[in-house]
Amino acid sequence: MNIQLLKHCRQLAELNQSELAKRVQVDQSLISKIEAGTIPIHEETERKVREVFKHEGITAEYIKLLSELFEAKTMKKQRKEWQEVR
Repeated sequence: MNIQLLKHCRQLAELNQSELAKRVQVDQSLISKIEAGTIPIHEETERKVREVFKHEGITAEYIKLLSELFEAKTMKKQRKEWQEVR
């Protein structure tokens, strides 16, 4: 799960960083660092985050769809930047 997707899903679930951290049983600063891209999300933390999101109605299928949309958007932006360089 990339940082953009994590932050977007957290906001969809109407959770702030502290609320998500509490439910995942980590410190709020860890969520902040993950969202800032300072540190990667560990597999176990991501599993717990996904469980919280699932409980909030954000299913694995929805997360996959969002991930694909973010990836497509990023690719489109990158292609546009490459064309501008040429």
